Amino acid sequence: MKRRTALKALAGTTLAVATAAGGPRVQAATPLTALAGGRLIDGYGGPPLEDSVVLIEGERIVAIGSLHDTPIPTTATVVSTEGQSVLPGLWDACVSLSRLGHADGARWDELYLPLAERVVMPLAAAGTVRAGVTAARDVGSPLDASLVQRGRLRSLASESPRLAVSGPLIARRRRPGTATVLVDSPRAAREQALALVRAGVDALVVADAETFEDGELAAIVSVAHAAQSTVHVLATHDGALRPALAAGVDGLIGVGDGIGPWPAGFMEDVQARLLAGPPLVVASLLSPAATLAYLSVSHELLDDPRWTQGWPPLIAADVRSSLDDATLRELAAAVPAAWREERARRVAELVRAGALVVAGSGAGSPAQLPGFALASEIEALATDAGLGPLEALRRATYWASVAAGVQHESGTVTVDKYADLLCVRGDVLRHIDRLTDVSAVFRRGVRLV
Repeated sequence: MKRRTALKALAGTTLAVATAAGGPRVQAATPLTALAGGRLIDGYGGPPLEDSVVLIEGERIVAIGSLHDTPIPTTATVVSTEGQSVLPGLWDACVSLSRLGHADGARWDELYLPLAERVVMPLAAAGTVRAGVTAARDVGSPLDASLVQRGRLRSLASESPRLAVSGPLIARRRRPGTATVLVDSPRAAREQALALVRAGVDALVVADAETFEDGELAAIVSVAHAAQSTVHVLATHDGALRPALAAGVDGLIGVGDGIGPWPAGFMEDVQARLLAGPPLVVASLLSPAATLAYLSVSHELLDDPRWTQGWPPLIAADVRSSLDDATLRELAAAVPAAWREERARRVAELVRAGALVVAGSGAGSPAQLPGFALASEIEALATDAGLGPLEALRRATYWASVAAGVQHESGTVTVDKYADLLCVRGDVLRHIDRLTDVSAVFRRGVRLV
């Protein structure tokens, strides 16, 4: 209410405030921005608001309405959103900012991983936020580089999404193209988890959980929960699913390898977990298979100059050459259409069961280009998993903020929440692929695109 009262006072005026000595002086008003005319999709899943007005004061949204009933102060900078969709900034629950879609993990480790902090992660972060992704969880990047990139958000004008970082993956074997810390016993697992927690990561991510020995995964979960942190398992194989739930992890990234039905007893485990709590967070990770299926028959996405905007030409050429025809066919062949369909069916089943399914794209992994991967993920949720555009967008906005525990400040277009907003040309509820046609991105009220 206070914000709305102040907003009325700002219509065509400046604010007079008292000095400490009691004399009046004129103070510049907080900048106002009005997004006017577009179709507003608020993230909650309700009917869109036509001819909308979203008024931003500083970092926050201060008014929402329509052109017919919401006056726009004369002091506001007006951004026309006519013919566009206006929606909350997107969230991606699984990105790797230290990799740019290069297909050769060993080459990437040798040449580019040492450049993660100074070159690679800023490039990936900029491409990610230009696509309307205003919050993301970075997985499997070098620890120091991750923390530095997260710290860059102290400058609101920095081209980076708000980041939660895991630092390196915790695993029993190295994974090319990804930073990894190794464990070989419950004691080592506890020590590695403790070191990451003390360094200040936001969550721990475990890879290849199916290879862990007794007590190792439980030790990691124990350390994380004692520090009020969370553990997520990169579940790209069915063998990781039941051990992860048995150890009490907070979430899964992926839904297994998708070869046939769920492992026997898994959905019973899920139901028991959902009854007992806390929520089971599942990052969908459908985009890699969907993108590879497309790239194996068409190069148009790779020919789009937007995904390498601002990249050094040598890095852009190297990433592109790693995704040659033979490599793309090989990568696509490793994920047959039947597997893709099965993974999508699994995601839909988890949604129906009540799991907290959120959009996670795997951006940065082979052929998963920063700036395009999450749009592909949302499209796969809408079409392959059958959620439809509105619900798929909720999984990348509202439900993602719930999973992160910040739904009180972000994730929807709501008065008093942060002004994290995305504007795209066209109607994304009719044509979900319009998500890539970005016209404006705001993060905490600052326009970055």
